[in-house]
Amino acid sequence: NHEQSVMSLEPLFGVAYEMHDVTHTDFPGVNTVWDQVTSWQAGFFAALVQKLLDTPEPTGGTMLDGTVLVLTNSGGPSGHGSSNLAMTIAGSPSTLRMGEHIIAPGGAHPCNVWQTAMHALGVDHDFGELPGLVDAMLV
Repeated sequence: NHEQSVMSLEPLFGVAYEMHDVTHTDFPGVNTVWDQVTSWQAGFFAALVQKLLDTPEPTGGTMLDGTVLVLTNSGGPSGHGSSNLAMTIAGSPSTLRMGEHIIAPGGAHPCNVWQTAMHALGVDHDFGELPGLVDAMLV
């Protein structure tokens, strides 16, 4: 598992840093750059969601109905970690609550969100060292 990105931000945002460096480097405008990076990423996520929504399935509905997407980022200009993360979920509206801000109960780990996403698609067993679901995400 290597979640950090070494993508150069200079061509996109004019700063001579790699994406991961922004989570550990304080420079004038770091919060603005981080806002630009996360907005850029969210734009790609939104475009993918829209394409899935616009693509009909032969049996009815759209590709988004049978898909779950999770956008997460453990970084930020003040470091990174696995607690108090904002995660965006899209897809499988028949099994997941959509359009709500859901705060996971204390002690929940991001893995619980990903396992809940898989559960929404029919995977009914836990994976790895951090089992469990975020029940509030489910319909």
